Amino acid sequence: MLTQNERETIKQATTLIVRETQAGEDVILRGFGTFKRIEREAKAGRNPKTGDALQIPARSTLHFKPSAQQVVVAPQAPPAPPVKAAAKAAPAKAPKK
Repeated sequence: MLTQNERETIKQATTLIVRETQAGEDVILRGFGTFKRIEREAKAGRNPKTGDALQIPARSTLHFKPSAQQVVVAPQAPPAPPVKAAAKAAPAKAPKK
């Protein structure tokens, strides 16, 4: 559980990050990562339910890239065992007369 002081610090930090990235600046936190504003262009899309074509408007989004110290490399998992071929179903019995 966070204390009131910790919550206030996080709120101030996120406010600063949003304000600076909206102004076009990158926010670099050494040993943690970089926040960067990315502009996405408008593009054509489709409604997956109806298939109708639509225009997706341009927008900006916040991108975070962790620093090298924050990147944790997961240990390589052993290879999965081979999948056995499914057994063929027994032929259906002829109906009784």
